[in-house]
Amino acid sequence: MSHFSSYSTGDEGSAALGANASIPPMQITGGVDAVVAGYVISDQAGVLVISQTFDGTNWDISQSFTYSALGIGLTFNVDIIAPSFQISYTNGGEAQSYMRLFARSFGNRSSG
Repeated sequence: MSHFSSYSTGDEGSAALGANASIPPMQITGGVDAVVAGYVISDQAGVLVISQTFDGTNWDISQSFTYSALGIGLTFNVDIIAPSFQISYTNGGEAQSYMRLFARSFGNRSSG
């Protein structure tokens, strides 16, 4: 099974981020999905973090990506170990004009 989530300033209800602001974390229960992959693009620098939880409370596994290639997209690909994960993005010190973030989890972890 595949899961998809996105945040785009072109979508109704999704605003460009101010300086040092963050999007609400996109939480996804992946079940047995093996990978989360995606793409982020903005006109300002920021940090993308993918965190994973086994119990829904403690985000024990995290991987961060620094986005600095303004106007050039950043792709990411992270192995999913825990049953649930969240994706967050924090903007840098300048307000954005736009930001798009897309993520999809897919594949199957082996049960062996």
